[in-house]
Amino acid sequence: IRVYKNGEERDPGKLITITRREYKHWIVFLDALTRKLGTTTAINRLYTTHGVRVEHFNELEHNGEYVAVERGPFIECNYGAYRVWTQTERVGSEKMKMDITGASSGGQANFFGFW
Repeated sequence: IRVYKNGEERDPGKLITITRREYKHWIVFLDALTRKLGTTTAINRLYTTHGVRVEHFNELEHNGEYVAVERGPFIECNYGAYRVWTQTERVGSEKMKMDITGASSGGQANFFGFW
């Protein structure tokens, strides 16, 4: 998953790999987010980028994007707008575009179906 800091629109986010072996409890996961994001106070809540609160591992989506909230309310802004794509993400994105369009014309199809 990718996690952004609450209210920081220019935050590129941090890629976090979650395994139940490493994080047996939700609070342990939130503590790890505090360390990995380098926040000044503890992360208390996690939200989707659209403001829906996430309270359990089962609610997380593979490759989902989330916002870590220390204290105070979730701040709505354009999370991920300034994100820098890694090479792996670009390749995955291109593959997804190909899968969506169903085209196989040498990788020239794009999301909108134009050639």
